[in-house]
Amino acid sequence: TGLVGSEMCIRDSYHDITELKQATHEAQREKLYSEALIQNSPVAIVSTDEAANVVTWNPAAGRLFGYTAAQASGRNLDKLVANDPAIVPISADAVVQSMGVAAHAPIHAITQRTRRDGKPVDVEVWAVPVAVGGEEIRVLALYYDLTEIKRVEEALQQAKETAEAATQAKSSFLAMMSHEIRTPMNGVIGMTDLLLDSDLDAEQQGMAHTVKNCGESLMRILNDILDYSKLEAGKVELELLPFDLRQVAEEVVELLAPQAHAKGLEISCDVPEEVPVLVRGDAGRLRQVATNLLGNALKFTEEGEIGLRVRLVSSVEGWSCFRVDVHDTGVGISEEERRRLFDAFSQADASTTR
Repeated sequence: TGLVGSEMCIRDSYHDITELKQATHEAQREKLYSEALIQNSPVAIVSTDEAANVVTWNPAAGRLFGYTAAQASGRNLDKLVANDPAIVPISADAVVQSMGVAAHAPIHAITQRTRRDGKPVDVEVWAVPVAVGGEEIRVLALYYDLTEIKRVEEALQQAKETAEAATQAKSSFLAMMSHEIRTPMNGVIGMTDLLLDSDLDAEQQGMAHTVKNCGESLMRILNDILDYSKLEAGKVELELLPFDLRQVAEEVVELLAPQAHAKGLEISCDVPEEVPVLVRGDAGRLRQVATNLLGNALKFTEEGEIGLRVRLVSSVEGWSCFRVDVHDTGVGISEEERRRLFDAFSQADASTTR
């Protein structure tokens, strides 16, 4: 019986040693795997002891800062990569004091560090305190190189400034040319008025009217270009003068009525009786916007009708809010295209056959 008992004890001890060796092997394998992860990480990984001296320094940190692991090991991290007075260090003491060991919440900063050659490098850094064995305090820091991101941002900013300068130059050119063209156009329209007051036969009257209408259309385009330039420069000012709201709406419809009838379209103006007749505001701007919107409806409507409608939304203590709608039976705009309707130089359909 004693012999059997001894065999059982030996067998159990052998089994315990086998499990211990296996556990040790697994622990060693996990350690090597963790070290391999750190060594092969594309992110610069650094750890320090409680005195902020470098303990771990992976190859990515070497590529970022220019020091090998042997050159960095044991050296104060802040003195190594934050030796410029203008650079704010993130030391082990700062991490522990600001957060406490138990917090384990990382400090995050986008800042600069210094390479071995003295050149600054833009980095995003995460630093967190780590308790090792329940006693020793270490700090783990991750550094992301922002050099390429900064380069792209600077290139985008430069491209933006170049585009803005080009836009400003274009606006200045358009404004100047519009003023230059307006002067002879006023002369053309003025002389056409005088010509229409002279003795002309019916055919000559018709041609003179055509010249005047074309001149006035061109003048409206020039005025729109000038207004666009003013909008870009932020110099559009609204007037506050009395005007007849119903009259302005009717004038817009009357202006486009001949073109609508020529296409076989019905055109209407709907201003209910409850809408106040006399208001104060910028009649010219209201007329301009309504004409552009109604003209666009006319352009994209092949059959049916177009119309302008004015509604009183609210009226409180002498201040009134109106809603001006343009409606048509044209092709319309899809919901997707509507989202970019007011983007610069964007059209729902830019084809020549639209």
